[in-house]
Amino acid sequence: MKSKWKDEPHVVLDACALIAFLNDEQDADIVAAVLLEVPTVEMAAIC
Repeated sequence: MKSKWKDEPHVVLDACALIAFLNDEQDADIVAAVLLEVPTVEMAAIC
């Protein structure tokens, strides 16, 4: 099977990064840049 992300950057965020972004904490601008520029962003979830 051919990967659909072969030629695209792929990022996985952790919960701390997303919470920092949502609370406008330190380095939130880095997370914002990733969310705006990278076409595929995923987040792991543990339930």
